[in-house]
Amino acid sequence: MPGTGKTLAVNIATDVLRGSGAVPFFRAFCDVANSVFRYQCSKDSTSTQIHEVFESAVRAKQRIDIEESERRPVVFIDEAGLPEEKVESLKAIHYWIDQGSVACCILANKPLDAAKRNRCLQVFRDEADGEDLRLLASECLGVSRDDPASRCLVNGFCKAFQEISAGRWTNGQDAFGIFHLRDFHHCLRYLRRFGLVQNGSVSGQSVLRALERNFGGLTKEEFTALCKVFFRHLREETGGRIAELEVNWFRTTLAVLQEALLDLPERDLRDANYEPCRYKLIIDETEDGGAVRVLQSAGLFPAQVPVLEVSTLPGDQSDLHRSQVVSDIRRAAERPGMCVMVDFDEILDGFYDLLNLRFQRIQANGRVSFAATVAAGSYSVLAPVDPRFQLVVCIRAKDLALTPLPFLNRFEKFYLGPGDLAIHTADILCHRQIHQHFLRDYLLQPVRQRLQALVQLLGPASLIGFDTATMDSAINEAMQTSRCQTALQLLSAGWEERTEGAAEETEKPISEEWPLDIGQARPERAEIADPVCFGHENAGNTCFLQASLVLFCVHERHLLPPEHEAEPVFLTDLRHLLRKSRRQCVPREDVWSLAQKLERSGIMQPGQQDDAVEMFEALLDECKCSKLALPTMTCARKSDCVGLSDPSSKVYVSTALNEWVLRTAMGTDKSFATLLQDIVMETVTPCKVEMGEEGKMTEVELPTAVRARRRLPGSLPPAILPICFGRWDESRQKNDGSLNVPMDLTLPLLPPSQETLALHHMEHWSYELVSFIVHIGSLENGHYVAYFKARGGWEVVDNEHCSRLMPEDAKYQAGKAYLLVYRLVDYKGTFPAETLSEPELRGKRVEDRLQEAVALLAEEAAKRLLQLAPSETVLSHRKSLPESLTTGYAERPHTGLASVLAELQSGQSALSGPSGPSGLSRRFLLLTRDVLLASGDCPTAHLRRRDMEVRLLPRTRQETIELLRSWQSESKPLMIVCRLSSSMSKGTENVQCTSRAVHQLRRLADELDINGLIVTLLLPPKALHESRCYEAAFLGSWQIFHLDSLDDAESPALVASILSPSMPDVKGSVSGEGELQKDLWASVARLPVSEPMRISAEAWVHEAKGFYSGEALQTRVDLLWQLLTEPSAIFLLEELQRIRAAALQDVSLHQARCGSLLYDLVAAAFVS
Repeated sequence: MPGTGKTLAVNIATDVLRGSGAVPFFRAFCDVANSVFRYQCSKDSTSTQIHEVFESAVRAKQRIDIEESERRPVVFIDEAGLPEEKVESLKAIHYWIDQGSVACCILANKPLDAAKRNRCLQVFRDEADGEDLRLLASECLGVSRDDPASRCLVNGFCKAFQEISAGRWTNGQDAFGIFHLRDFHHCLRYLRRFGLVQNGSVSGQSVLRALERNFGGLTKEEFTALCKVFFRHLREETGGRIAELEVNWFRTTLAVLQEALLDLPERDLRDANYEPCRYKLIIDETEDGGAVRVLQSAGLFPAQVPVLEVSTLPGDQSDLHRSQVVSDIRRAAERPGMCVMVDFDEILDGFYDLLNLRFQRIQANGRVSFAATVAAGSYSVLAPVDPRFQLVVCIRAKDLALTPLPFLNRFEKFYLGPGDLAIHTADILCHRQIHQHFLRDYLLQPVRQRLQALVQLLGPASLIGFDTATMDSAINEAMQTSRCQTALQLLSAGWEERTEGAAEETEKPISEEWPLDIGQARPERAEIADPVCFGHENAGNTCFLQASLVLFCVHERHLLPPEHEAEPVFLTDLRHLLRKSRRQCVPREDVWSLAQKLERSGIMQPGQQDDAVEMFEALLDECKCSKLALPTMTCARKSDCVGLSDPSSKVYVSTALNEWVLRTAMGTDKSFATLLQDIVMETVTPCKVEMGEEGKMTEVELPTAVRARRRLPGSLPPAILPICFGRWDESRQKNDGSLNVPMDLTLPLLPPSQETLALHHMEHWSYELVSFIVHIGSLENGHYVAYFKARGGWEVVDNEHCSRLMPEDAKYQAGKAYLLVYRLVDYKGTFPAETLSEPELRGKRVEDRLQEAVALLAEEAAKRLLQLAPSETVLSHRKSLPESLTTGYAERPHTGLASVLAELQSGQSALSGPSGPSGLSRRFLLLTRDVLLASGDCPTAHLRRRDMEVRLLPRTRQETIELLRSWQSESKPLMIVCRLSSSMSKGTENVQCTSRAVHQLRRLADELDINGLIVTLLLPPKALHESRCYEAAFLGSWQIFHLDSLDDAESPALVASILSPSMPDVKGSVSGEGELQKDLWASVARLPVSEPMRISAEAWVHEAKGFYSGEALQTRVDLLWQLLTEPSAIFLLEELQRIRAAALQDVSLHQARCGSLLYDLVAAAFVS
């Protein structure tokens, strides 16, 4: 089984067996430490390589025998299950095992065949049972199983992992088995490394972060299901101490990956026990390596990041090229930095020791360096590895099921596609003020639905190369236009502070209601005075009053109304007392004076103990302070509101919450999150609600609804949020239980299972715990102590005594608190339209701005999708499409090379706005369905023009680099023609190989920043539909053009080359009929045709018999029938007419006659 420590066990055994130099217990054994001959198997392993390893070990044994040394050579063969059985490369082991001259150790993840097992002593390492798994988990977490809380935590993790390993979590769905013990081990080590496990407890968000890092690589739905398994078992085993999984905890894939890429050791590493993080595996949703461009666009990869790949060009199919790639990886690993590997085939099989992270640690000059064994054929060398080296490997999602499990679980896995970049870009354009779930559900998903409707209208087959990732790629490019950027910025208008000019250095809030300490980039936050309080002398059973005064001292600006001349005398005296407490300890006399005033108001009786929270509320009432702006809103299910005329309207309960403090009763088995949920949510069945529609209120009765205490979207959330946990029951018995109180709180809490009618995902309240009150003792004989957070740390105020407190002690005391006070530190939500500074936005609802953004984004993305459709397809649906999408198609129904060159020389694409990225229109990807051109070798001599240079795709990667570099200083455009049609008759997989060659060309052009480049794909229509050469061309600096046909100037020569019996290749030699047959499509089944079509076809074949013969004729007949069965053949009618007219002038009469009959045949097909 993978990940069970087989290689580690062998390394330990060979390391301790040092003969006389070993520890006393092992001195009686032979010395093998310096005589291990390692061989790393791969799918390409050969019997010759294995023979070479054993021969090297035999020669070493002969030298050892001469020296009469106690050393013994050992051949160590790792990953013996990787070579393919049909190759039988491991059969070479039989001879050497039978000979018995040297010892041999073979490791495999699955049992080998009987022939090998009968020759060896077999040790089978079974999967870890429950006890082994619990022991491993406790050691990884660094906890003791003797502690009940830690034991419950360990059991929860182990049961969840066992369920996932058994595959039961997918509910019968076919999911990839990409997780194993290594993922479990690194997940728990993550929690320990960052100190997230304290006293056998861990927060739910910490668990999710560990899962995101170490159990990724799944789609959003699959990963959510996996997380629910972990949280269900953890909550069951810990008795609910871990909070339930919340949807707003999830981070984007790019955010998680960014954290992973920054998780590096210090530059001057001195800790020999440092355990590096696993390297990263990007599971690419696209087919053309679009993940690299996604990460570069998001800023996670530098623009010039080295990208290594195994070239699939014909000239690179050699061991020399593969050895060069291996050397490049070795050199990259010696230096700090990032290296990206794509299209690696089995080249990484020799780096399993590096991917295992089981480095040999070398200490010199106080620093620690790493080294790993790298296998190259039959040889293994010890290569240095920099601790800050980062390897990122990209594989296609469709290849995931074919990738060996031992390879997968050596990486942190991330499932990435253009959709992730779309959320990232939208988040930036919205100033990071809107929650990602809202962007995905209410912005991008409606855009995808509109694009899907367009695809269904045109037909997926009409959009060449279309798949689901193509829509997200189109959305990403649409976001680069100025129209969409403005719409998204206006969507979040009001969250960002505005400046009068670029030269201003200070920013002002756009509303006086905005708390001055909200937002990380606000200069006002840094100017807030450091909270300080020197306490109050006890005036006789006044600790409840003094604890409340500490909270007023800390939160005076948020709790008390603004100071003015006509305010009550009591409020003025209270302000004077609070200012005094910030300078010195308030004398007993001043406290007693305040108590006397409260007695006259009927608020308290001096000398008698009272409740601190009630005193806190009484002081707020006496000072005429505003209450919490938390009206009650109903969040009903959509099924409950199907009869409403406007299901997008907000639904409100007529009554409103009118409190200063949120209260809830303590429960014996309730966690903090559960108690807080009791405050924020309550079930109402049934209830009558008032619904606002077009200026009138309609009363509607809902059978079931969930009522959430939340603010209306017309005001900001409360800056201070006091929460009281009632610790006394009806029998006056106190509950001294401790809660796991979060120091940072995210609100609002909404049940993930409910669908709200309001846009609640837009609201994101971030609170920080800044003060609290703890009650000590019983109800009759108790004492109150206040705590608050200053810049220097936590402080405790016990009457006149003040002292500092460690953060962990403050968190423990907060769990015992009676009253918690949170302060709002960040907010993302529906800012009231009345406070917007733009006059044109005044009164416009956020829903209106949202719909406007969706419409603009969908329109711009639709223009990108239509680039993949032939013009006649767009024109045939002209009446069903908006006029903005069909503009220009009627005036220019066909796009040829002349128009592309004009677009290139103009320097501005028709689809790229003025705010688009620099150079967007400087590199083009041309798609042509010209069947005649695509079916034959490309005669570059006939494509030569004075305004453009035409070259075929070079045969090697190095030749491609030299060609591109030589063209960096040229002003004339360069066209590189890609047509590897010899693979078309061999199936789809070879089509993908063609795509890989084009991907490499595009990556090199991006890396070298080549402008004025045109890459033309000459593939038959069927192959174009299957190919993904251009799928992520919307990302980066490439512009797609769909060539309906070539310009008239090129057509005669090209059709002549197609109709000629033999065609010159690149070197000018003539291809025979066998090569011609191989290069053209395979035969297709005959279909029944009409009489005019039959007569025309017979005439064409009769005329062609004098010109073609044998296989060449049969191939062209097959091509003709394929042409007639293509649904897009109607497009070729006009083109063939132009070809015939030009051929009558420029080519021989025989060829012209063939072309004319071919046109007549197609015309007859349309008549029928």
